[in-house]
Amino acid sequence: MADKLAFVPVRPSDDLGLQHRSLSFTPESPPSGCFKYIPTWPTISLALSSLPTSSADCLRMISISIWIFQSPLEVKATTAWKMRLVKALGFILANSASVLAFPILSDVNPNQHPITDADFKIPNVHESAVMARRILRLSSIGTLSTNLPASDHHAQEFPIGMPDYIADCDPTKPGSPTVLAMNIATSFRNVAAGSHISLSLRYEPPTDVAGRYTAASLPRFSLMAKLEDIPEQELEHGAVSQCFTKYHPDARWWLPGNRIHTSRWARLVVTGVYWVGGFGDRAYIGWIPAEEWSSVTDAEIDACRLPGEGK
Repeated sequence: MADKLAFVPVRPSDDLGLQHRSLSFTPESPPSGCFKYIPTWPTISLALSSLPTSSADCLRMISISIWIFQSPLEVKATTAWKMRLVKALGFILANSASVLAFPILSDVNPNQHPITDADFKIPNVHESAVMARRILRLSSIGTLSTNLPASDHHAQEFPIGMPDYIADCDPTKPGSPTVLAMNIATSFRNVAAGSHISLSLRYEPPTDVAGRYTAASLPRFSLMAKLEDIPEQELEHGAVSQCFTKYHPDARWWLPGNRIHTSRWARLVVTGVYWVGGFGDRAYIGWIPAEEWSSVTDAEIDACRLPGEGK
């Protein structure tokens, strides 16, 4: 418990028949990391203590104070008065619960607070496309979403998302994620049966700074795509397999021609991108055209820095 609590007396409502009596209290500024909530009815105030270090600390420091003005409880505690007090307690408890449903400000990443810098501007569509391409470049696993076929006995035509190996390795169609498509895998069987396919990715900051960010504040997106086999002439020099196995060294056991599963090199040709850059007051949320996606250059990708990345 903190050394001091700051209470603010609230004027009672007229229907209680009580008169306001001023109370002295320590004038402290509201702690920067907590809400200070004061209801207007009837004689109850809820204040949070001085600066906490976490939500749990803030909750432990809650103090509810009830001032009864010129009305000793043992003398004037009639049934009607008790009912009014019960209603008052119910009111403050309900409202305090609604306050606690929101995150304590001290625990929220400062980058998530409302933007006050007059020079700040929300990234435009192209800048968002550059960030998305950067995320693809850094990613090795994504979620492939398809629909189960109508003939499936368990979940006809339900969407299903499966994590799978991906890599940014395509030499001729920039921004088309490379996949090692195995005929036995659910996602590729669904596509063969006529399903559409999409790839969902999200940015994960370096582990040493990950605690500074919440998942809701970081970019994520989904690529609408067509699955296309990579032609043999593009595979002759082995560049695709070399690139892919740098991302996934264990994938060498499943390369085309292996004795375990039938596989082939394929790419996801992007037809559209749905992008959520973070919170809407500081990030673009919406569609990125395929043309914008493919227009991003390697130089832009290399120069781009996402939250938590070094210079």
